[in-house]
Amino acid sequence: MCLLDRYSSLCSFTKACLAFVVCNILFQLSINAQAPSPQKTDDRKEIEIINSNTMSYTNTSTGEVRFLNGDVKIKHEKTYMECDSAVIFMNTRTVHAFGHVYINNNDSLDIYCDMAKYTGIDKLVGLYSHVIMLNGKLRLESPEVFYEINTSIGNYYKGGTVINEATKIVSKKGTYYSHSSDVYFQNQVLVTDPKFKMTTDTLQYNTNDDLATFYSKTTIVGDNSTIYCYSGHYDTKKQLADFGFNTIIDNKTQQLYTDSLFYDRNNGVAKTYKQFLFKDLENKVNMQGTKAVYREENKYLFAWQRPLLINFDEKDSLFMKADTIISFAQDSSDKRFFYGYRHVKMYKKDLQAKCDSIYYSYVDSSFKMFYQPVLWSEDMQITGDTIILLTKDNKADELRVHGNGFISMLSSRSYFDQLKGNRITGYLKNNAIETMNIDGNAESIYFIKDDGTNNLIGSNKASSTKMKLFFLEKKIEKVKFMGKPEATFTPMKQLTDELKSLKGFSWQDAIRPKSKEDL
Repeated sequence: MCLLDRYSSLCSFTKACLAFVVCNILFQLSINAQAPSPQKTDDRKEIEIINSNTMSYTNTSTGEVRFLNGDVKIKHEKTYMECDSAVIFMNTRTVHAFGHVYINNNDSLDIYCDMAKYTGIDKLVGLYSHVIMLNGKLRLESPEVFYEINTSIGNYYKGGTVINEATKIVSKKGTYYSHSSDVYFQNQVLVTDPKFKMTTDTLQYNTNDDLATFYSKTTIVGDNSTIYCYSGHYDTKKQLADFGFNTIIDNKTQQLYTDSLFYDRNNGVAKTYKQFLFKDLENKVNMQGTKAVYREENKYLFAWQRPLLINFDEKDSLFMKADTIISFAQDSSDKRFFYGYRHVKMYKKDLQAKCDSIYYSYVDSSFKMFYQPVLWSEDMQITGDTIILLTKDNKADELRVHGNGFISMLSSRSYFDQLKGNRITGYLKNNAIETMNIDGNAESIYFIKDDGTNNLIGSNKASSTKMKLFFLEKKIEKVKFMGKPEATFTPMKQLTDELKSLKGFSWQDAIRPKSKEDL
């Protein structure tokens, strides 16, 4: 059977290449039929023919050409080749191999294809049609690959697929570095893994370490979240990653933006080491800062180094800063909680606060402030051991002060209405107190104005077991005593500094945040 008939099943491209090679040989034969075999001119190793069912040769102007058919096995230095048939140019150590081509390089790389061209002098191999390269657990598939034996580098330009155990990578172009087990992918890169899917334009992947390094816009889609980034590393086996500039983690209801992020997908934990922005779309809350830890399981965020929390409202957003802020969701609900620790400051146009720690629950919309808390609302200041503020529709609805409660309200210039007791409960409407109950050692001082001139005419100082106060336009209108009260009226002319204040009075306007920039 002639050579062309033997391989009629090959693709048309293969047949054309083979016909060209045969025609070129016949042409050279016609003008050099009587030329003797060329002598060896250098010390480079010849191609060793291990086996061939049939073999013929001829001499051309470029040297001896051998035709091998059937179970061909040849070797050149550390490169071993098998195929159905081959044409060998002995002088240039060039092999054209056809049909079921198998190449082994240095006992480490196995190659399969339909046709190959091997250049022994340059140590270059062109691989064509159904190319498969195997190196350990790596498998590369492509319609065409060019491999450099000396550098152990392979390139493909017409699309390729790399399979490494459960990870599959597809790209338009690629470069494989056999010695380092690195593959460099370009153009429409798609990584498919049982735990995620990644798309990018430039990717380096090490098959030994299962480490992916990306250098361009990248999207990683997982079961619970999607990651967008422009640079970083991803260990596909350990599911550990670090990301750089303009990284976003999006899980539909929460988003985390940062320029430096470490991510453990197994545990759903992200750590940021540069400026970050966390958006809670469900509860309309943002948090920004420098360092944070985020857990996907309960949407837990631990932020430190003076983070800032913003609770958005169309009319009046709330801003809070602290040394540490913790935010999380309870159970599977999207109702969140947050804690602020150390040097807590809070600003809202109609409400400000300062304390050592604070707790807020979206379940009942309540603030709880601890350790020397101070709460301000317009001309009112509230202090106590613990302050609880319940809100409704982003407005103060109920106030509770436990332990050493003290409320001061500016009456006129340097005169303050004052309320004091073990426990204080106030009920508000439109952020203004309507009624207030004082239980336990209740005391009060409030200043009375002349109805006509609006000047102060004196003060009422009272004490009782319990008091109930009624307010009008944010001023004390009436006081109701429960139990046997003690009350004293003092005209302004007789009022001394000692009689102007209750014990423990301290107006702390100097530490009050006047704007969000004061936080």
